[in-house]
Amino acid sequence: MAITDFRHLDHPPSGNRFFAYCLFPETVVSIRIRYEDRKRQTVVVNIGHSIFNPHCNVHVGRLLAGFEGGGHRGAASARFDVKKANDYLPEIISRLVRNQD
Repeated sequence: MAITDFRHLDHPPSGNRFFAYCLFPETVVSIRIRYEDRKRQTVVVNIGHSIFNPHCNVHVGRLLAGFEGGGHRGAASARFDVKKANDYLPEIISRLVRNQD
């Protein structure tokens, strides 16, 4: 798993979302965490399966549906109040580490 947490940056970089898979070919899923805006009141989480290493067993759309988000099997996102981040993020990451749906 590759986790990029951009919450410490005022302007999160944009770029190729597949770059992490090129750098770390063993990665099966990536998580991108950032604030939605400068007020830092909303956290945005984007999750995607690797297109090179198809061994992620988690339907990330269903996973994030439980955290105010949604999406598809291979890509999903969620937006939630910053106050929920300390509860939501560890649980999301834990389920992805277990790699079970």
